[in-house]
Amino acid sequence: MELAGSLVLRAALLMLSLGLMGARADTFKVSTPHFLHIKGVEVNAGQTATFHCTVNGRPQSNLLLYLQGMGGRQAAVRETKPLNARRYVASFNVDNTTKGDSGRYRCIAQSERGVGVSSYADLTVKQPPVPIAPPQLTAVGATYLWIQLNANSINGDGPITERDVEYRTTAGMLIDTTPVDKPTHKIGHLDPDTEYEISVLLTRPLDGGTGNPGPPLRARTKCA
Repeated sequence: MELAGSLVLRAALLMLSLGLMGARADTFKVSTPHFLHIKGVEVNAGQTATFHCTVNGRPQSNLLLYLQGMGGRQAAVRETKPLNARRYVASFNVDNTTKGDSGRYRCIAQSERGVGVSSYADLTVKQPPVPIAPPQLTAVGATYLWIQLNANSINGDGPITERDVEYRTTAGMLIDTTPVDKPTHKIGHLDPDTEYEISVLLTRPLDGGTGNPGPPLRARTKCA
């Protein structure tokens, strides 16, 4: 999808440049628009980053708008919406973001009169957090397991806003995912003499902020 979008954008640029070569000077009626500002964006990896550029003027059919990143990534305009009679907002999506997409981006408007560019704004792509170590077993009963989350060391980015404990039988059947607000947690209502896999999930702010389950702890309940 990204390659196809890039090819479409390049084709549009080529068509516009060919139009530039054949246009007569006395037909130029539209001035190059002026960008007022562009705001930075933060997203979690895998999510869509949407940039909004405020532009002086009105949308024009012969105006090519696109987003350009210093790392080489580009995006065609997704939509334009009027703010008032003299300004509008152009929106651009950077889909399926990765850490490598982080960096500086700017809006570009190209017409027969020339090229207008906005200031740069930062795209910050954060990696959802994953615990490095499995939880630790602290007590065992016939129908319960006490664990310590052991989730202070992580791969990825904080801050951590939510912690969940996920557990299943070793046969693979997911039993439950439970929010936890303390460093230790009791998992109850378990079957005696049964082995379970227990993992911790961590969440950071914004959509898509929940990371993959951390390494599992395997523990067996006592016989009844």
